[in-house]
Amino acid sequence: MKTKTRPSLGQLLESKCKRARPVLGRVAVQEFNEIKAWVPTGIYPLDLAISGGRGLPTGRVGGVSSDPSLGKSLLGLHLGVAVQRAGGFFHLIDSEGTTQLHFMEALGVDTSEARFAECPHGTLEDIFNYIDETASVHMEYDSEMPVIYVWDSITQSPPAKVIDQGFEDLPKNVGLEARIISSSMKKLSDKIRRSSIMLLVISQLRTRVSMDGMPVYGDKDTVTGGRALGFYDSYHLRLRSVSGGKIYLSKDDKDRRVHEQAGAQIEGFVKKSKIGPPFRKAFMPIYFEAREGHPVGVDVQEADLLWLKDRGFIKNYQGKDPDLKGAKARELRLPSGVDAFLGLAGWKSLYDEEGFSGGLHEFMRVNATMRGDRDAEAGVSEDLKEDAVSLEEELPDFE
Repeated sequence: MKTKTRPSLGQLLESKCKRARPVLGRVAVQEFNEIKAWVPTGIYPLDLAISGGRGLPTGRVGGVSSDPSLGKSLLGLHLGVAVQRAGGFFHLIDSEGTTQLHFMEALGVDTSEARFAECPHGTLEDIFNYIDETASVHMEYDSEMPVIYVWDSITQSPPAKVIDQGFEDLPKNVGLEARIISSSMKKLSDKIRRSSIMLLVISQLRTRVSMDGMPVYGDKDTVTGGRALGFYDSYHLRLRSVSGGKIYLSKDDKDRRVHEQAGAQIEGFVKKSKIGPPFRKAFMPIYFEAREGHPVGVDVQEADLLWLKDRGFIKNYQGKDPDLKGAKARELRLPSGVDAFLGLAGWKSLYDEEGFSGGLHEFMRVNATMRGDRDAEAGVSEDLKEDAVSLEEELPDFE
């Protein structure tokens, strides 16, 4: 008598649960959720804080929030430039209507390879439809091309119902934004995950209001839609001002030398991250205008120097001279090979004409690879400081 072969659990699930097959099929969960590519931001400390040095992930949603005038829009434009430099496409959704063309060009945005959303009223529904429609076009044209949408900002994007109502009816719309954002992201998040699209949502902080006189516990700050958007974020960056972080520079004014604030030190705090350890920080000096060798926007060279100083690689650096040629190079407390390299090539040779520090990033990764460490921060470990490593043959050609 022949015994009946019992099907395996996998075969039984596949035969009975047919509705799940179009979604997963035979693809493993790890492959289904795999990040296709990483796009470096050009700011090495920010890459380390968000993802351990890899950059921004494609196919994910991110968020940036802060109080007013802390560089949210500027950072969004900077990330758009980084994606363009990686061969990608940049969409700017300017709900506030404040971005100026000459300022974008000064930051390095290629306006011929960027698209600006033209939504009738800038409502939440219009913008979600715009992202959905254009994302389908990108997936059909080239699913591997990195694309970033910078939404600046969701705080300024009202629901369509609010536009059609009178002012006396506005208080009745409690929770409307959260419901629209949550419902729209449920539809949009799957399309983003299956592509090389990045969605960066900028929002301003609001203070939570106590209910019925009860005190507010935990984080007293919130964003538009409350927690609705945070459920879909793979990372969220909170920008904060640094105490005593105002940057003053001198300039000539009517035959006299005056000092005025030209920038500020901004701290980027990773409030949430599913692509790396959370709660890391990155310090970025931001300049309001180009002056005395500092570019407008994020000064990438100075940000890298501050990071090296924080790790104990540089002493006596006061943020005044980013050029470490000659005598300045001897202030580096690095292994001999690194010291000799910087002394010969000069600090600025690690950067291209537009100030992006691809050289330093690759330089640190070379150190990590040579020492057999997987962590991108291995280049600043304690034993690396103690050992003198000769890098004359292994160093890439940055010229």
